[in-house]
Amino acid sequence: MTSPYNIPGTASSVDSYPLNDPAVPEYNLALTLSLAIALSLLLVVTVSIRRKK
Repeated sequence: MTSPYNIPGTASSVDSYPLNDPAVPEYNLALTLSLAIALSLLLVVTVSIRRKK
């Protein structure tokens, strides 16, 4: 468990209940690139099918 810590600033506040894990998941570059490639391919296929009509 994470221990309390002082919050910098003029209020002299203390975070008595800090999170153990980050609230935002870590950035996954491989997943982002895979999704970008899949969406690009889907767009290309959709446009090419519509042009043939």
